[in-house]
Amino acid sequence: MEEDDDHGSVFLPTTGLSECRKRWTQVDGIGTPPPPRVSHSATVIDHKLYIIAGGRFDGRQWISCDDVFAFDFTNCQWKALEITGVTMPRRRGHSAGLVSNRYIVVFGGTTSLYTQDNRNDTWMLDTVDRCWTPCLHTGEYVPLPRRGHGCFVKDNRYYVVFGGDVWDPEKQTLVTERSVHVYDLQNKAWAKVLCSGTVPRGISLFQGALVGRQWIVFGGNQLPKDIAEHEDADEEEQAAYQESQDPNGPTVNNGLWAMDIDTFRWRKIEGLNAPLPRFCHSLASFGAFCVVFGGSRDSSTSYNDLHIVDLSPFLSTTDTEDPGTAALVHWVPVHALGEPPSIRNGHSMVCFGNKFVVFGGGKLSPPTYYNDMHCLRVDINLQIEPAPDPLLADLGNMINDRTFADVQFCLDGPQHVYAHRCILSARSGYFNAMFGGAFAEAQLQEQAKVHCTQEGDSSSSLIKVHVEDVPHDVFLQLMKYIYTGDMPSDDVQMVIGLLDCAHKFVLSRLRSKCEAILSTYVTHDQVVSLLQLACGYNCPHLRTVCLTYIHAHYSEVVGHLDDVEQTVRQEIEQIRQGL
Repeated sequence: MEEDDDHGSVFLPTTGLSECRKRWTQVDGIGTPPPPRVSHSATVIDHKLYIIAGGRFDGRQWISCDDVFAFDFTNCQWKALEITGVTMPRRRGHSAGLVSNRYIVVFGGTTSLYTQDNRNDTWMLDTVDRCWTPCLHTGEYVPLPRRGHGCFVKDNRYYVVFGGDVWDPEKQTLVTERSVHVYDLQNKAWAKVLCSGTVPRGISLFQGALVGRQWIVFGGNQLPKDIAEHEDADEEEQAAYQESQDPNGPTVNNGLWAMDIDTFRWRKIEGLNAPLPRFCHSLASFGAFCVVFGGSRDSSTSYNDLHIVDLSPFLSTTDTEDPGTAALVHWVPVHALGEPPSIRNGHSMVCFGNKFVVFGGGKLSPPTYYNDMHCLRVDINLQIEPAPDPLLADLGNMINDRTFADVQFCLDGPQHVYAHRCILSARSGYFNAMFGGAFAEAQLQEQAKVHCTQEGDSSSSLIKVHVEDVPHDVFLQLMKYIYTGDMPSDDVQMVIGLLDCAHKFVLSRLRSKCEAILSTYVTHDQVVSLLQLACGYNCPHLRTVCLTYIHAHYSEVVGHLDDVEQTVRQEIEQIRQGL
């Protein structure tokens, strides 16, 4: 496989994924691949694909794995990871999520054919140090043991689990769960989340993928009983279930759902030409597209078909008006060039650059298991969207940080603000003159009510700048503007304070921005005070806006003009008379 330069960037298709040319090829890797298996997990980190656990049925019993294999896309080489220390117990049907592009967190799964052997333990694999660590949890709450569930990781901190086959120890029966559980990796605690919107019925053996801030779920298996019938569901959950779902729905489904990962609100996505219902399939996302491959309808019917759906119409809408509906999306069956993977389920599929990589899987009848790898290459024009540059955020973090600071602003009272001469001088001619030795004019110092003292030699000294009549919060906002160019637009008093700073420190661009913002607040009640500000701080644009407003609404504001200077009153009269 060719190497793709995809570090630090997001690939966005510039044309439809369903229209471009696609070709299947089998990947003949070097080294020893993992033994054949199903129900494993596959995670991409940089240029490596990590295959964790899984299992196969030998005709008498399930044999689950505890191994970890890595496939290097740059040289197509398989390598078994030699784990140091404790090893995660064997399992299949677990979930796995990536944290900080280094750690793989695994939850749940099962070790045998019997659901009583489901697990609810959590483990973290450090792919650099090659060691497993059990994730302990504080508090009494932990999700019930399960298999066939799904997960995603939010903001490198929250491990979110949904669905799966759960054994009810009290009723001694198997149920499919519909609740969402969150494990806080920082505080090491589980919590159950009450979702809103149209919550799907309990499902297992489905597949999910993140598309932006939406978690997309497709297909899966639904048992006759789900968690809504379980005593764990409270009255509010029961009501949401009865109101939003058809209790007589199919056992195997082809529904498409989305959950907002910030609000935990579900929406059903209506789709045309959807794939046949299936479970144990694979799903991967690419930009706004989702790709589905393979899976099974029942023990005798499996697939190796390929389907693509463009979620753009859905992603561009909100559900504020009708939480039960969304924009219509269109599924497209895809016939790629080359030889596709054989019919299978329980496999994995990941997206790597402009390639979809399928590994392993098997079929139910007759029982067959694979450890082959296939690549679907997508010949599509890609625009590379670089990761957002954190420069402004990094500069903002330097504000009032004493580390490497060489300026201390001493405000009225005991409050101080630390800053950096190089940034202040580059952004302001006033401060450049101050720190460059040309700040000797007493008139400038008196105007700003500022004076400087220097401690130590010139190379390592801390310059203390004493500033009068500027509140602490306003001065911090002034520093934020100087460091990042950011300023508030919804706090009039803060903008007025910044206008005063712009006048004190001769910041003409800041003054113009303040004028523009204050011009949007000209009303019957504010126009006189803003006009006085415009006159006092020499703001011609704001002054013109205020005078024009007074002329247009003279009868409404004439009662507020008593405090306006005589020269301004004369100017208003001249405007009214058209002179």
